[in-house]
Amino acid sequence: MIEEPSQTTIGLLSIVEAFAEAGVPLRTTVRGTSMTPFIRDGDVVVVDPIRGAPPRVGDVVAFRHPGTRRLTVHRIVGRDPAGWVLRGDGCPAADGVVPEADILGRVVTVERRGKPVRLGLGASGAWVAALSRGGWLRRLLVAAGLPRRGAGFALRAIRRRGGG
Repeated sequence: MIEEPSQTTIGLLSIVEAFAEAGVPLRTTVRGTSMTPFIRDGDVVVVDPIRGAPPRVGDVVAFRHPGTRRLTVHRIVGRDPAGWVLRGDGCPAADGVVPEADILGRVVTVERRGKPVRLGLGASGAWVAALSRGGWLRRLLVAAGLPRRGAGFALRAIRRRGGG
């Protein structure tokens, strides 16, 4: 089922479109977990309009989602004759093909609690895109979370038995 964009989403999309058209970078807070772990809910990103240099595989971009028409921030994982294939780093599937005209800007900065996050942008973005395209990124993220979940399970079991 495709949801209608909310007034807030429509307003933010209009703002990003206006900034892109004016050629001015936009600094905004992102919401959602589709780009976890590289971009997390509440991180601040700077979206720079695409000027001259076309997007590349590995870039994180702000775009109009082809199904929902909502403003979305995901990574370019491939090229198609009709546009670009995009996917959230934490998503199980791609968003589909996005025409170049629907890409509004490139994420050039990510900040978490006031400090820059560099991993996942620039040259490392192409590696992340390759892992995502092959379905390996999601598998690696799930595997990386197993030790933490195991530790949490053990801690809860100890507490239930009165040891903590």
